[in-house]
Amino acid sequence: MTIQAISRRFSDAFPEKLRWRTVGREAEFPIVDHNGDAFPLARLWPILMAPGDLRVKREGDLIVGLIGDRYEISAEVGMATVEIITGPCDDLTQIELDHNAALQRVVSAAASLGARLLGYGCQPKTPVTQPLMSAKIRYAVLHKAIGDDWFWFTATASDQVHAAVARHEVVAATNVVNALAAVTVGLCGNSPVIEGMDTGFVSAREMLMGKIGAGKGRHGMPLSPIKSIADHVRQLATLPHLIRREAHGLVVGERDFNAFLAERPQLSDADAFDAFLLHEHYIWQSGRPRSNHGTVEVRSAAQQPHADSMCAAALGVAMVNAHVKLEALLVDTLGENYWETMRDWHHRVIANGLQTPEPESGLLTKIVDTCADGLATRGRNEERYLIPLYDRIRARENPGNVAKKRFESGGIDSLLALTTIETGL
Repeated sequence: MTIQAISRRFSDAFPEKLRWRTVGREAEFPIVDHNGDAFPLARLWPILMAPGDLRVKREGDLIVGLIGDRYEISAEVGMATVEIITGPCDDLTQIELDHNAALQRVVSAAASLGARLLGYGCQPKTPVTQPLMSAKIRYAVLHKAIGDDWFWFTATASDQVHAAVARHEVVAATNVVNALAAVTVGLCGNSPVIEGMDTGFVSAREMLMGKIGAGKGRHGMPLSPIKSIADHVRQLATLPHLIRREAHGLVVGERDFNAFLAERPQLSDADAFDAFLLHEHYIWQSGRPRSNHGTVEVRSAAQQPHADSMCAAALGVAMVNAHVKLEALLVDTLGENYWETMRDWHHRVIANGLQTPEPESGLLTKIVDTCADGLATRGRNEERYLIPLYDRIRARENPGNVAKKRFESGGIDSLLALTTIETGL
């Protein structure tokens, strides 16, 4: 199978038309004990399984998730990180209901063992080393492929959202989400303290994970926009091939995906496409089209304080829904060559959050206004979830800016008090 054929198959996985733009959420949370040290998710499985209403998902003898009708509770790269997956749903209101049902269940299970979940973007205290990594086979393979930089994935707790797109929207929506990575990180960054230390970055998770791939656009905002779905596939195929599937299991990839494909002309079309999907799954750009879901995924928000739990998901859906007007706004404000300006802004907000000057005064407010209008066109009152973002703009503080000040004044205990998700949601 050629790259051109993979591109066609990737493109064809998106529908020509949408009945409705459905949404889904993947929300990750650090689990810590009373001291703020990492608390293993595995200790919660027996409590979460006890009612018997969730199907157990295993990898060999290892429990990796519990699946119900409304949500999935899943293990992540970090052995002390839990992911709550909801959707696809018709709107964010249903996402919130389903998410909170799962979250309450996990928070209560943790509390019964003296642990807690945090509305925070990373593990705050435990050293980011191999003991923090879950025992899934693929994670060990990725560690071999990447080295110790892979361990940053054991600490991260992001809040990702998917929005369904039609085929003709894929390129423009992906480019807008990536161009606005600075906006997502600026408004929703929340990870200044890792390994019990102030890192000097308000969004340290983006900074540290940006090291993966040596800054070649594998994580975060890409180096350039994509021109077409075929261009997207071609770009991904030139990146190092980290992991591949052989008859005996998963192994470290070699060179790039183009070389892998060229050396295996005997691969069936189905196997070649599956190999590409495995390859592109481990490319973590801030916005990425997901052919297996028919969505654009918005990835760069950290987990939020629980009181504002839905704002990152709402911002991501809004960016996709309003991508045409948002691109026009960027061109009108910054000119046709806005990409490099946005890349520079992205770099600076990772360090300083909302204390970073905007490329143009008032641009953040105009973007959030456009996003709110984009959600309002859906007629589901989802724009209400964006209200906390206006407060952040006025205060020039995102959750990471606030968390940094709390840590500076009161240390790790103060940070934990700020970010703990209480029982009885």
